[in-house]
Amino acid sequence: MTTASRFGYQYVVLRCVPDVVREEFRNVGVVLYSQLAGFLDIGYELDAQRLQSFSPSLDLVDLRRCLDEAVQLCRGDTAPGRPELRRPGQRFGWLSAPRSTVLQPGPVHGGVTDDPAVELRRLVRVMVGGAVEPSVIAADPAAALGDPHGRHPAPLIRAGLPSDDRALRQLAHSSWSHVHNPMPAPSPLSEPFFNEHHQPDDVLVAEIDGEIVGYLLIGRPYPMETGSHVRQIQGLDVSPRARRRGVGQALVRAAVREMSERGAQRVTLRVLGHNRSARRLYESEGFVVEGTLPGEFVLDGERVDDVLMGLRLPPRVQ
Repeated sequence: MTTASRFGYQYVVLRCVPDVVREEFRNVGVVLYSQLAGFLDIGYELDAQRLQSFSPSLDLVDLRRCLDEAVQLCRGDTAPGRPELRRPGQRFGWLSAPRSTVLQPGPVHGGVTDDPAVELRRLVRVMVGGAVEPSVIAADPAAALGDPHGRHPAPLIRAGLPSDDRALRQLAHSSWSHVHNPMPAPSPLSEPFFNEHHQPDDVLVAEIDGEIVGYLLIGRPYPMETGSHVRQIQGLDVSPRARRRGVGQALVRAAVREMSERGAQRVTLRVLGHNRSARRLYESEGFVVEGTLPGEFVLDGERVDDVLMGLRLPPRVQ
């Protein structure tokens, strides 16, 4: 018996706000983004009679123009005065950013679904009240994650947020071990988790039931242009209470997809030789051992190898 893939997603409800001072609004659409499924789309309904009874002075032409711009942005179309946003995550960030126009996004929410397109239609029906057929902008579902028997909920994988800082510091402290980290144990109240090396956009976060249970750091190992095609997994932590639930696998798969979207042609990482579970995970996702630094670290009185692994990414289809 097979289990359907589960994809974490984020969404915002688009609100018609005729008077920004009074802050009264009516829901008109939904934007849904799933990084793991490679999906970004918008669905909306304009009920002219309902909206004009709500606000007789509402400019429906202007509202439709704003919605058309949102549709174009979902598709990755460029427009004068707007930055070039190549990645779906960047476009979702732009669409969900606060603004003072007739069309405004609500708070970002999240969830898990088997089919992002079906879930978008459901959200539009529930939040807006219209049965619409949004066009699928991009959909390339990944393979099913761990836990094939469906005993645990699938993790929601999303980009990091500045507000995650404290929770990530505490997770880094609670999950630390010389089994997977040669560095000294961090303090939960030490320096901020986010820094000049890793901004929120460089961190993937795993949530289960609203709790952060894991994270993965993405970085560039080389500052020069000659190595710009290489990205690196520079840290992976999963809460001890959430291990063996597919969290690490979900993070690695989402990270590989994200790095491919950023133009990477190759992904590398370093893993301690005695961390067999991590090595099995990376090998299951296609990484191969490319070198070993014997006895590179002395941990708990024993010499431990530093294993170098890599993954070659297929060329992106434009």
